[in-house]
Amino acid sequence: MRLEKMEIPKVEVTAKYTASNPNVVLKARSIVREASELPEFGGVGNDFTPLEYMLASLASCEAFMFGMFAKMLSKKMPIVEISVEGEFGIGEGVKSLRIKYHISGIEEETALAIINQVKTTCPIYNTLVKACEKIFEEVIVKPS
Repeated sequence: MRLEKMEIPKVEVTAKYTASNPNVVLKARSIVREASELPEFGGVGNDFTPLEYMLASLASCEAFMFGMFAKMLSKKMPIVEISVEGEFGIGEGVKSLRIKYHISGIEEETALAIINQVKTTCPIYNTLVKACEKIFEEVIVKPS
């Protein structure tokens, strides 16, 4: 599989806010979710906030890509858990990101090679790298 030849299909999401629902209703394809806001910002806090969805997008995209590259580069299917913490400023956007990769089931050298591939190809990571000067990353590997 050659990633440089692959094209990502166009993505479309709609967001609808009405007076009858304190949350925003999101729709992508035929999937419906909601986004909430923290109570201190006028929401009810019963679902992911837009910023949490953004960080979840990064973590899940990297996790999916990690699995894809692991299948190509390793005979074993490791377990990967990615946690992302972000700091944001109103009117500034993302100020810093902390990404932790917890990997088990493969050797450290292979894990680092996979993460390198993920970072060079993940569209969400590459978008955020351009917007954020401070990205701190930590890789914790527990070999098999």
